[in-house]
Amino acid sequence: MKSVPKQTFYNLSEEKRQRFLKTTLEEFALYDYNSASLNRIVDVAGIAKGSIYQYFDNKKELYQFLVETAVREKFTYIVYNLPDYPSDFYELLNSLLLLNVKFDLKNPLKSKLLFNIFTEKNTDLLGSFPNSIAYLSDEFMTEFIKYAAANDLLRSELDLEFTGFIINRFSQLIPDYIEKQHGSTYLEFILDDSIPESCKLLEIQHIIARFIDLFRLGLTY
Repeated sequence: MKSVPKQTFYNLSEEKRQRFLKTTLEEFALYDYNSASLNRIVDVAGIAKGSIYQYFDNKKELYQFLVETAVREKFTYIVYNLPDYPSDFYELLNSLLLLNVKFDLKNPLKSKLLFNIFTEKNTDLLGSFPNSIAYLSDEFMTEFIKYAAANDLLRSELDLEFTGFIINRFSQLIPDYIEKQHGSTYLEFILDDSIPESCKLLEIQHIIARFIDLFRLGLTY
């Protein structure tokens, strides 16, 4: 899974390429795939509509490129900022989940774009692309689990792929809990300018700690 723009896209000057990407990111962040409009993109970017097809084969290719780029940037940000010498698995997991939130706070449009793809349904237009992004998220967590195991932070007999899948899918329920607590979506909470960023992080950190305790302490005495 990798959408590659045409060479004409890379022939653009850096300034023009970044302006085009910013405009398309805003469009696909504000609207779901079906509602996003290439006409609005060309109007805002000030380019001919035919220019888009000089850069990408179609709307789907453009959308997939934006999503894949945002996913790679998020994963890279998390990996780059994880502790170098972890001594405890749960501390490491806490860092990963909190870095996920910090990326969202620093990159609201990319966060909204990724939020949109996880709420998209597999359709004739998008095919299995939404599912492929979900599986990519599972694979990232599995690689994280393998990293923890390689550092002797997990039991050697664990099924690492199963563990990564379960932890990843359970962690995706954290935004649902935030919605239950606030009556607004995770993204609305993240983007709410009336709440200081430090307060957002502190509240989410408490929720993450409770999530981790379910794995660390278990459910029974």
